[in-house]
Amino acid sequence: WRDAVKININNSTYTWPTGEQLRLGFFGDMSDYQTWIGQSWPWIGWEELTQFENDKFYKQMLSTNRSDNPDVPVMVRATTNPGGPGHEWVRRRFDPPPEPKFGYLIGRRIEPKDEAGRSLPTRRAICSVLEENQRFLLATPNYKATISASAIDAGQLEAWTTGSWNVQAGGLLEAAWYAASDHFILDELPARCIPPGYQIIP
Repeated sequence: WRDAVKININNSTYTWPTGEQLRLGFFGDMSDYQTWIGQSWPWIGWEELTQFENDKFYKQMLSTNRSDNPDVPVMVRATTNPGGPGHEWVRRRFDPPPEPKFGYLIGRRIEPKDEAGRSLPTRRAICSVLEENQRFLLATPNYKATISASAIDAGQLEAWTTGSWNVQAGGLLEAAWYAASDHFILDELPARCIPPGYQIIP
């Protein structure tokens, strides 16, 4: 396809002979949204979503996720690892399964509504683990050891090697939390210490 696709280096746009376009872009601050406002993008993809510290960029771009062709579906897709400055907002928005195991693990379908009760776009998380990417591991069999050596704290190590969303991430004291985690072992809480009326969720 390299010979068929026209590449515009100035605006990072790839155009296929049939008219489809792929445009690459970035957000450094909210002023970058001016580049996209008023446009129509039926498919929007995000790479490493948790590297955005809040959901402002993501939400603003939803306004451009549209098409004037009823035969063209609109969708937003994002990839990311647990951890990073945006870990908490991504976790709250998509509610991913906390501990992915081998095989695809699909989160619950979230069907939000606005204050007036109108349906908003649905969303869900699909988790996977490194071991599923057999083609990649065949080419780079020691990659898991490489990312283990690259982690800068225990939380990042757990997120990168297991895909766990149960890590504490994106906070000011993240590294200190994991450095002291061995000292956070508590005795089992006696049932009589639980105040009446408290809801217990196993």
